[in-house]
Amino acid sequence: MSELICGNSIQLMPAMVQRLAPSFNMIFLDPPFFEWHDRIMKGVDAKERYGQGGKPDHSKLSVLTLNLLKLNGVVWLCGTQPQLIEDYHHWSRFFRVVFELIQYKHSGTPPINQWQPIRTHENIWCMIRNNAKISDTHLDLSKVTQKGKKITAKEGGDRMKIRYGKTWLEWRSDVGYPKSVWECLQIKQGSKEYVGHPTQKPRRLIELIIKMSTDEGDWILDPFAGSGTTLIESEANNRKCLAIEIKREYCDMIRKRMLRLKEMKRLSQFMAPNA
Repeated sequence: MSELICGNSIQLMPAMVQRLAPSFNMIFLDPPFFEWHDRIMKGVDAKERYGQGGKPDHSKLSVLTLNLLKLNGVVWLCGTQPQLIEDYHHWSRFFRVVFELIQYKHSGTPPINQWQPIRTHENIWCMIRNNAKISDTHLDLSKVTQKGKKITAKEGGDRMKIRYGKTWLEWRSDVGYPKSVWECLQIKQGSKEYVGHPTQKPRRLIELIIKMSTDEGDWILDPFAGSGTTLIESEANNRKCLAIEIKREYCDMIRKRMLRLKEMKRLSQFMAPNA
C-alpha cells in the first residue's frame, strides 16, 4: 500500500490537497536546513533554491501540511533550533508544539563558521493543530516503553508518578518511558544501516516516533524522504506511507531498501518459530 514518488514535494503537494485532503494521521518533515546556504543565496527565490541546495518555503509548507493532516493528526518537524525559531511564525498560525525531542548524535556536521559550535544534536518538534485535543490524537508515549504496555501503580508510594488518562504511570528507569533527549548515533559510512545518504535518520529513532504517534493501518506522509527510513519503518510496523523525494539517486536507493525489506518479509514466512 505504501508508495514512493520522485519529485519536488512543494510542487506535488497542492495537487495532493485536492485529491487526498485530509488523509494523513502523521506527517514527518525533515526538510533541508541549509542555514548557511541562505546567507550565500540571499535574494534568490526559495522555490528555485529547493532542489538545488536550498530549503523549502515554510509559509507554503505549513499550509500544505495543515490541508493534508487529519484533524487528530500529529506533525513532526526536524531542524536546528535557530532555523525552527526563524520559521516558527509560519507554523504557529495553525499548529502548537506539544513537546520537543533532542536527538543527540555524538558527532555533528563540520563547523559552519568560527562563531558557532559544532552541532551534535537535532531538534524535533511534535505538533498538533491549534484547535485539536491531544486526547483525540493517536499520540501515546507509553506505546514505546520497554515493556510495551501501560504501567499501573497498584498502591501509593514514594515514587514519582505522572497522570495518564484514568491511570498512573510510574516514573521508573526499568519501564523505559521516553525522555526528552534520545541518544541516537549518527549513521556513518561503515554502519550496518548506512545506505549512502549524508543525513540518514536512524531506524530506531523513526520507529519510536511512528509507534508513539500512530496506530497500525494509519497513513503517514514524508515529503522529504531522503534515505527512505520513514517509508521502511512504516512498512515494518504495519503502517502505510506516502513518501516523496526530489533526487532520483535517492529514490533508487529507497527502492532498493524496500526490495530488501520485502525479501526479508518473504524469508521470515519460511522460518520456523523458535522452540
